[in-house]
Amino acid sequence: MQYKTITLALLQQRPKLHNALRTRRTLMQTLDSYASALKERHVYWMSNLGQAQPQREPSQIASEALELALQNSRTLCQPSRGRTPTRRSRSPSTR
Repeated sequence: MQYKTITLALLQQRPKLHNALRTRRTLMQTLDSYASALKERHVYWMSNLGQAQPQREPSQIASEALELALQNSRTLCQPSRGRTPTRRSRSPSTR
């Protein structure tokens, strides 16, 4: 599964977010993080759906699981209240 490709396409659908991440040079880090989260959610949903409906074809389960995982990823890729993401400052104890 090409989780990074899917995640990049989602980010590119939000030009302001995509450009802000590029400008701050955090696009690749964010892409890796979101792709990893997408994969984890996909695996989670495949497991749950497979247990709930073991008679279904694995390809059907995988497809539905990906759609459920993508629903959450679309939400993550949306900027909150129209703002672009900002860098998180490190706490004083980690500086």
